[in-house]
Amino acid sequence: MFEEFNADDLAGKPERFKQLLRENSEKIKRLASQKNPTYLSFVRPLQELEENLCVFFSPITILQETKNSPETQKAYICMLPMISKYHTRLSQNQRVYKAYNAILRTDGSLTDEQIKVLNDLIVDFEMEGAKSDTKTKKRVREINVRLSELGNDFGQNLLEATKSFEKEITDPKDVSGIPQSDLSAFKSGKNRWRFSLLPHSYHTIMTYCHNRAIREEFYRAYVTRAPQNEAIITEMLALKHEKATLLGFASYAEYSVKTKMAGSAETAKKFVTDLIAKGRKQGEEELRTLQNFAKENGFEGRLESYDLDFWSKRLERKLFDVDDELYKPYFETKNVMLGLFDLLCKMFGVEFVPTKAKTWDQSVEAFDLRKNGKTFARLYADLYERKEKRGGAWMDSIQTRMVNAKGNILPPSAYIACNFPAPAKNLPSLLRHEDIATLFHEMGHAIHHLFSEADERDASGINSVEMDAVEFPSQWLENFAYEPSALRLFAKRYKTGEALPEALEKKLDDAKNFQSAISMLRQCLFALFDLNVYEGAFDADGVQAVLDAARDETSLTRPPSYNKFQNGFSHIFGGGYAAGYYGYKWAEALSADAFFEFTKKNIFDCETAERFKREVLSAGAKRKALENFAAFMGRAPDASALLRLRRIAI
Repeated sequence: MFEEFNADDLAGKPERFKQLLRENSEKIKRLASQKNPTYLSFVRPLQELEENLCVFFSPITILQETKNSPETQKAYICMLPMISKYHTRLSQNQRVYKAYNAILRTDGSLTDEQIKVLNDLIVDFEMEGAKSDTKTKKRVREINVRLSELGNDFGQNLLEATKSFEKEITDPKDVSGIPQSDLSAFKSGKNRWRFSLLPHSYHTIMTYCHNRAIREEFYRAYVTRAPQNEAIITEMLALKHEKATLLGFASYAEYSVKTKMAGSAETAKKFVTDLIAKGRKQGEEELRTLQNFAKENGFEGRLESYDLDFWSKRLERKLFDVDDELYKPYFETKNVMLGLFDLLCKMFGVEFVPTKAKTWDQSVEAFDLRKNGKTFARLYADLYERKEKRGGAWMDSIQTRMVNAKGNILPPSAYIACNFPAPAKNLPSLLRHEDIATLFHEMGHAIHHLFSEADERDASGINSVEMDAVEFPSQWLENFAYEPSALRLFAKRYKTGEALPEALEKKLDDAKNFQSAISMLRQCLFALFDLNVYEGAFDADGVQAVLDAARDETSLTRPPSYNKFQNGFSHIFGGGYAAGYYGYKWAEALSADAFFEFTKKNIFDCETAERFKREVLSAGAKRKALENFAAFMGRAPDASALLRLRRIAI
């Protein structure tokens, strides 16, 4: 049974949530009083209590991320400290901690999955101070509550700053170069166009606008957003460093990476610096080519950060004759979504059936997942940008597959969120190919959660998967967005149904690794800064120094001095990737290796797809991620697969 979306009576939610937490705490006391606890009598009921909390809290989180308003913010801020205190107290509860250890020692009926869950829970408890003294536990609780507040404030500041900037352009010369389809989307009157920092608008200005001064104006506005986040970063770094040292770690980076595939910050950093060394020569050549191309076309001086997207797009057109405007009519959002569903059906035998479930916005669609006529999961798709929606794209779980205390299977549900251009009166939502890659990426996360066959909540879907492996399925599926056989499922002209010509299909494939080394070095900059900044407690000047040092090691161009990128780096300061951003490249190596396995045969080969589903997607955290990979491939990962896939010379 699926829990229907319910965010009614926002004002009353905090009080009901407080009551639910009190009830949970009483139930935990009763469970912990058992003399001889077993997995089924103790762990299962605890997991069900946790799932009930998440299902209750999920609608508030969804609204906070996608329909942000003073009402949602008030309810969210009120409930956030409650759940943070509750979880920290639970993770330090000695009776629960001892029960886990006792069950692991004495319960002879444990499955391998249950043993894995117990071992993970014990480590999680120890990482929150379960073995520490009373004073340390109290301080960790205080730190966790404050960090949850700071993370929310960081994201809210960024959202408000993004929403607040708008510019109306009234001179047609100032929109020269911008495609007609985009001009239509941003038209606000006769010879009037209104642009903002929302993803579609910002990308349009930075990629197409011939007026360099306007590009710089938007760039400056974007990279100087939310200056108040500077103080949040300083406080956050101090608190995380304090927490790590209280728990016996040298730094928060070591604390964070301890439970990831890499195992240590040193290993993670070596992985990143090796990529930098292997990509720098090709990256420098790619930048020289771009600089020379700009010079040949009348540009004088050094390319600045606000020039790169503009000139890169023009160079890409010259080299590969790839023009977004030629492709957009073939990439209508609903057709792309249906084609993606068709791809997954061909690979895994799963159907996506529209269902009339309650949603949080009229543009959100719900789909039930069926196999052999049986519904086993639900997906919500929130694809279009709104002012009150945070930027970027993401997936999050709503409900997790598990067997409850009564032995009944609870089905999983999840949602994906993107920021695609919304349909206009006379124009449907048309995508760039990179938007399609984004959609495939988020769907990879979704099927990782929704295809789960784990019985235990804490091993199911994306729960407890190592953070540097959680991007593995998403980046694996992203690769299929370029495959001709997959393209043919959805690349159809929205007015006529005409298929994408083979010549355009080939150009996409030729261009997919355009400036791949530049792109990789940019990701390595983020990863290196993330790992280094979480090695200590830095003030604002210290954070800037860490960022500048990472730029010295990775960057091919130096951004303007006013660039305060760090104040908008929500992944590591407002999200869950602190000292874990390297995981995107780490997981990409796994995904590239696995993708090559599919290219050995037809990409729709059912045996390969079923093996991937069984050993990786459905397995979740029943085993360690490395064991899942080895079960699929029959060997350890080949890290060079990432460079081969991106055609970066080794």
